[in-house]
Amino acid sequence: MLYHAFRCGIVHEAHVAPYGLVNGGVRVVEFRPSGYTHYAATGADCPAVVINPWLLHDQVKAALAGYVANLKDHDAKFNELRDKFKHKFTESFGVDIQGAA
Repeated sequence: MLYHAFRCGIVHEAHVAPYGLVNGGVRVVEFRPSGYTHYAATGADCPAVVINPWLLHDQVKAALAGYVANLKDHDAKFNELRDKFKHKFTESFGVDIQGAA
């Protein structure tokens, strides 16, 4: 539901779906089965996904820092990660970094 409310809503409809809410809460993502929004056609209760943007931001920053640290780590166990990064970068941006260390 998180994927559909935020990613699909933004990509396909240029806005977060009505059942996607941004609100500071205790957890990063919460599912609320009722009480926040309603279906327009029927007026029936609609489940909602609530995101705490500050906690999500902190988790994304930590995940990115870990990913970059693994890319920079010369340990052979990260060779596949580096190879996939190089391939994706080359495919996405047309800049050949396949031979990069």
